[in-house]
Amino acid sequence: KKSSSSTEVVVVKKESGNNKQQKDEEEHLVTSGNGFIFLACLMTTKQQNRTYYSKLSKQQQTCRIILNHLEPFGGYSLMMNTLRSFCNLYYYSLGSDLSVAVVAPVKELLDKLEALSKINQKKEKKHEYE
Repeated sequence: KKSSSSTEVVVVKKESGNNKQQKDEEEHLVTSGNGFIFLACLMTTKQQNRTYYSKLSKQQQTCRIILNHLEPFGGYSLMMNTLRSFCNLYYYSLGSDLSVAVVAPVKELLDKLEALSKINQKKEKKHEYE
Protein backbone atom coordinates (compact mmCIF):
# COMPACT_ATOMS: atom_id res chain seq x y z
CA LYS A 1 0.00 0.00 0.00
CA LYS A 2 1.12 3.52 -0.74
CA SER A 3 0.90 6.09 1.95
CA SER A 4 -0.90 9.36 1.30
CA SER A 5 2.36 11.30 1.74
CA SER A 6 4.02 9.48 -1.18
CA THR A 7 1.00 10.24 -3.34
CA GLU A 8 1.28 13.90 -2.47
CA VAL A 9 4.94 13.92 -3.52
CA VAL A 10 4.01 12.46 -6.91
CA VAL A 11 1.29 15.08 -7.35
CA VAL A 12 3.68 17.88 -6.45
CA LYS A 13 6.21 16.58 -8.98
CA LYS A 14 3.55 16.46 -11.69
CA GLU A 15 2.41 19.99 -10.92
CA SER A 16 6.03 21.13 -11.01
CA GLY A 17 6.44 19.58 -14.47
CA ASN A 18 3.22 21.19 -15.66
CA ASN A 19 4.37 24.56 -14.36
CA LYS A 20 7.63 24.22 -16.29
CA GLN A 21 5.73 23.24 -19.43
CA GLN A 22 3.35 26.16 -18.98
CA LYS A 23 6.28 28.53 -18.45
CA ASP A 24 7.97 27.17 -21.59
CA GLU A 25 4.77 27.61 -23.60
CA GLU A 26 4.40 31.18 -22.35
CA GLU A 27 8.00 31.95 -23.31
CA HIS A 28 7.40 30.55 -26.79
CA LEU A 29 4.23 32.61 -27.09
CA VAL A 30 6.04 35.79 -26.05
CA THR A 31 8.87 35.08 -28.50
CA SER A 32 6.56 34.32 -31.41
CA GLY A 33 4.35 37.27 -30.48
CA ASN A 34 7.33 39.63 -30.56
CA GLY A 35 8.39 38.24 -33.92
CA PHE A 36 4.91 38.66 -35.39
CA ILE A 37 4.69 42.18 -33.99
CA PHE A 38 7.90 43.01 -35.83
CA LEU A 39 6.61 41.41 -39.04
CA ALA A 40 3.24 43.17 -38.70
CA CYS A 41 5.01 46.51 -38.26
CA LEU A 42 7.00 45.86 -41.43
CA MET A 43 3.87 44.90 -43.31
CA THR A 44 1.76 47.86 -42.19
CA THR A 45 4.38 50.60 -42.53
CA LYS A 46 3.96 52.76 -45.61
CA GLN A 47 6.83 52.47 -48.02
CA GLN A 48 8.67 55.71 -48.77
CA ASN A 49 11.69 54.59 -50.77
CA ARG A 50 11.20 52.38 -53.78
CA THR A 51 13.80 51.74 -56.38
CA TYR A 52 12.79 51.91 -60.01
CA TYR A 53 14.27 48.45 -60.56
CA SER A 54 11.45 46.64 -58.81
CA LYS A 55 7.83 47.23 -57.94
CA LEU A 56 8.37 45.88 -54.44
CA SER A 57 10.74 47.27 -51.86
CA LYS A 58 13.16 44.98 -50.01
CA GLN A 59 10.91 45.28 -46.97
CA GLN A 60 7.87 44.11 -48.91
CA GLN A 61 9.86 41.31 -50.52
CA THR A 62 10.97 40.11 -47.08
CA CYS A 63 7.40 40.17 -45.80
CA ARG A 64 6.19 38.19 -48.82
CA ILE A 65 8.89 35.57 -48.35
CA ILE A 66 7.98 35.14 -44.68
CA LEU A 67 4.25 35.00 -45.43
CA ASN A 68 4.85 32.39 -48.14
CA HIS A 69 6.63 30.24 -45.57
CA LEU A 70 3.79 30.76 -43.08
CA GLU A 71 1.05 30.00 -45.60
CA PRO A 72 0.97 26.20 -44.98
CA PHE A 73 0.44 26.97 -41.29
CA GLY A 74 -2.32 29.53 -41.77
CA GLY A 75 -0.50 32.71 -42.87
CA TYR A 76 -2.44 35.74 -41.69
CA SER A 77 -4.69 33.63 -39.47
CA LEU A 78 -1.68 32.18 -37.66
CA MET A 79 -0.24 35.66 -37.12
CA MET A 80 -3.51 37.14 -35.88
CA ASN A 81 -4.33 34.22 -33.59
CA THR A 82 -0.83 34.28 -32.11
CA LEU A 83 -1.06 38.03 -31.50
CA ARG A 84 -4.49 37.62 -29.86
CA SER A 85 -3.03 34.94 -27.57
CA PHE A 86 -0.04 37.20 -26.90
CA CYS A 87 -2.44 39.98 -25.81
CA ASN A 88 -4.41 37.59 -23.62
CA LEU A 89 -1.24 36.38 -21.93
CA TYR A 90 -0.18 39.95 -21.13
CA TYR A 91 -3.66 40.91 -20.01
CA TYR A 92 -4.06 37.97 -17.63
CA SER A 93 -0.50 37.96 -16.32
CA LEU A 94 -0.08 41.72 -15.82
CA GLY A 95 -3.67 42.82 -15.31
CA SER A 96 -5.67 45.36 -17.26
CA ASP A 97 -3.86 48.43 -15.89
CA LEU A 98 -0.30 47.38 -16.76
CA SER A 99 -1.00 45.39 -19.92
CA VAL A 100 -2.58 48.35 -21.71
CA ALA A 101 0.88 49.59 -22.71
CA VAL A 102 1.45 46.38 -24.70
CA VAL A 103 -2.06 45.29 -25.64
CA ALA A 104 -3.41 48.54 -27.12
CA PRO A 105 -0.70 48.94 -29.82
CA VAL A 106 -0.88 45.23 -30.67
CA LYS A 107 -4.66 45.48 -31.11
CA GLU A 108 -4.08 48.38 -33.53
CA LEU A 109 -1.69 46.15 -35.47
CA LEU A 110 -4.30 43.39 -35.47
CA ASP A 111 -6.83 45.76 -37.05
CA LYS A 112 -4.31 46.69 -39.76
CA LEU A 113 -3.44 43.03 -40.35
CA GLU A 114 -7.10 42.15 -40.67
CA ALA A 115 -7.52 44.87 -43.30
CA LEU A 116 -4.43 43.60 -45.18
CA SER A 117 -5.74 40.05 -45.00
CA LYS A 118 -9.05 41.09 -46.55
CA ILE A 119 -7.27 43.00 -49.31
CA ASN A 120 -5.08 39.98 -50.10
CA GLN A 121 -8.10 37.66 -50.11
CA LYS A 122 -9.81 39.93 -52.65
CA LYS A 123 -6.67 39.98 -54.79
CA GLU A 124 -6.46 36.18 -54.69
CA LYS A 125 -10.10 35.82 -55.70
CA LYS A 126 -9.58 38.31 -58.52
CA HIS A 127 -6.62 36.28 -59.84
CA GLU A 128 -8.70 33.09 -59.69
CA TYR A 129 -11.25 34.57 -62.08
CA GLU A 130 -8.64 35.79 -64.55
